[in-house]
Amino acid sequence: TSFERCGTIRLLNLLRGEGANKPSAFASVYMTLDRPSSQRYADSAEGHFRVHYEASGYNAPSNTDGDMNGIPDFVDSTLVYLEYAWQNLLGLGYGKPKSDAGRGGSDAVDVYIQELSNQQIYGYVSPDESRLTMSSSYMVIDNNFKENVYPTKGMDALRVTTAHEFFHMLHYSYYSGDNAAWWMEHSAVWFEDHVWDDVNDYLLYIGSFLSGRDTPLDTGGNFSYSASLFAFMIAKKYGNDIIRTIWNTFRDRQDGRIDLLNSILPEGNTQTVNNL
Repeated sequence: TSFERCGTIRLLNLLRGEGANKPSAFASVYMTLDRPSSQRYADSAEGHFRVHYEASGYNAPSNTDGDMNGIPDFVDSTLVYLEYAWQNLLGLGYGKPKSDAGRGGSDAVDVYIQELSNQQIYGYVSPDESRLTMSSSYMVIDNNFKENVYPTKGMDALRVTTAHEFFHMLHYSYYSGDNAAWWMEHSAVWFEDHVWDDVNDYLLYIGSFLSGRDTPLDTGGNFSYSASLFAFMIAKKYGNDIIRTIWNTFRDRQDGRIDLLNSILPEGNTQTVNNL
């Protein structure tokens, strides 16, 4: 598929000035660090997340409220899935995302529900600070995932998007330099599958990896979704901790070059890749 599911790296590139002069719907909307504004919000029961949403209009989710708690069911589900991702993240030994110091009205992680189908993305994460690395951030996701543009729709899309983008929020806390973009996507796809093993949206992209075996693993774009098989393979071979070890190294060195994996992977980078 040509659908570029995550807008996080596209946004990072825009904020770094890459492609800023190329007209696009995405660029026209996301050239600033300003957060969306929303009429309402709901907090998760555990208090880790605050979801901001509109009650009506273009960006509003469905107002269906089956449990009659005054909160749309889509928002309720978003909060549950986010907390599930949170539990999985901490269970893997990662720290919490960097605090945004109350930017969204509380110390909770902020998620904004917007209509994103016209941007042709499931969601994205934006940094709060212009320096882009080791920054707090916020998440934006689509308001229903129903449009034909989405290869995976509805609750399945919501599940993998909340997990994928939440892992990107962690990346901003560690290191999000341009030379780490490849690993941001590899590991975010790995994490979404770790959390929601039964969805497998990433399988739509595998063909580009299988037909491009000579393409460098740190290539961006849609190739990075299929090349996430590299993260899957090393996690299976060396254990899930290897993914965190790579992120710890990138954070400590403030560098995301693929060559650094030579000092992390037991067989070195080249031999490990050859074993794919």
